[in-house]
Amino acid sequence: MIARQKKLTVSVRNSVANGVAFIPDLSSYRPTDITIDVGSLEDPYWIPTSEGVTVMPRPGKSALLEFPIIATGEVDGMVYLRRETSIKGVSNVELQLVNTEGEVVQQVKTAFDGFYLFTLVPPGRYTVRVSPDQVKRLNLAQPPDREAVIEGSGTIVGGVDFTLERAGEGGE
Repeated sequence: MIARQKKLTVSVRNSVANGVAFIPDLSSYRPTDITIDVGSLEDPYWIPTSEGVTVMPRPGKSALLEFPIIATGEVDGMVYLRRETSIKGVSNVELQLVNTEGEVVQQVKTAFDGFYLFTLVPPGRYTVRVSPDQVKRLNLAQPPDREAVIEGSGTIVGGVDFTLERAGEGGE
């Protein structure tokens, strides 16, 4: 078994102006995990497209690693509960952000006032839905899913709201 070196996290702020970093003195033939320090990126909505790479340093050889950076976005909204004649924000509702392949990529719960927020959402087309398991468990009518599109410029999609009702009491 080959011993691994510690994980190296490269800070973009400590790199030269064009984002190039030279890392000398790595031990030869010891796999090294290299990642980007997300906190060192200029914009808090930027993230690398991969978590990192593993390299095997060899004497006299340089490895060129590229870490593409993308702008992410946000999706937010409110979840309300309708009871007879009143509507108010409701807490602890599970919401899911689902990609075009049907995979849940993020899950959040509403705050005390019904507000929710998905952060660092990569560009793409998504569906926002109330967790089907929670809807069933609480005997609620499943509200219609909502669509959210995040552009490559860091889109913020706001106002993706839901109104919940007990099953059998009508719908949106």
